[in-house]
Amino acid sequence: MDKKNRINDDMLENVNGGYLFLSEGISGADPDYPWEIIDDKGDVKGRFSKNEFESARKAAKAMGYSDEVIGWDELCRIRKDHGR
Repeated sequence: MDKKNRINDDMLENVNGGYLFLSEGISGADPDYPWEIIDDKGDVKGRFSKNEFESARKAAKAMGYSDEVIGWDELCRIRKDHGR
């Protein structure tokens, strides 16, 4: 008998790539839109103002990305791992 492997919604959320990043204080970032949706390669896929965290979170989820917030060091590591 074949067993079907299934994952629940919580496990599926962990499979999605992407992150949220607060670019406040980072040289070259848009000061008016510091919340950034970042894909799994470190590219910016969306920007939101400082008071739009919830909108950024929902947009990231709608795009299939995680809403996990990462810091500058992690973003640099992701970009380095992808040759950026």
